[in-house]
Amino acid sequence: MEFLIFLVPILIFFFVINRSAKKQNQQREEMRQQALVPGNWVLTRAGFYGRIVEIHDEVVILETALGDESVWDKSAIMMAKEPNLAEYLGVETEDSSVSNEVSSDIEPSAVVLTNEEESPKESKEDL
Repeated sequence: MEFLIFLVPILIFFFVINRSAKKQNQQREEMRQQALVPGNWVLTRAGFYGRIVEIHDEVVILETALGDESVWDKSAIMMAKEPNLAEYLGVETEDSSVSNEVSSDIEPSAVVLTNEEESPKESKEDL
């Protein structure tokens, strides 16, 4: 009888843990299925952002912002997420104008190179 006293709470604990894990997996799968629409930007498990061009049985063709296409397994898609391309394409935002003001306070003459390897080396022809 004492054995059942310990066994019942352990079984209830495993049942609750298993049920919550199934709910989380189901939510992730729903998010992934909603993301799998041509034209959507998605994030893969590897951290790759791409726009869905085509969807086949178990394969998705993703296009980068530069227009390159690559083939990915459907299971690699995590969620629909559009990348912040403004900082990479040189588009100014309010945040970038603030950082430009701070960096303009530094005078170019204040920068000193201390590494000897960066200075130009004399060649044997100059001697």
